[in-house]
Amino acid sequence: MGKQVGIISFTGKLGNLIGYRRNGQYFVRTMPETVRQTAACKAKVRHKQACPHFPGTPRYLHCL
Repeated sequence: MGKQVGIISFTGKLGNLIGYRRNGQYFVRTMPETVRQTAACKAKVRHKQACPHFPGTPRYLHCL
């Protein structure tokens, strides 16, 4: 994790770099080559993609 110093700081993706802000400071890291997700994590992502309109509501209220 490298600290961003200079005039330009960024957040988000830039090529294979990810810039982010934490506690008021800007950092940069590289993207992982692979991501291992459990079945539960994949199901949660699918559920959020299916119901993007209500991200903060309890699960039983989604997509009524």
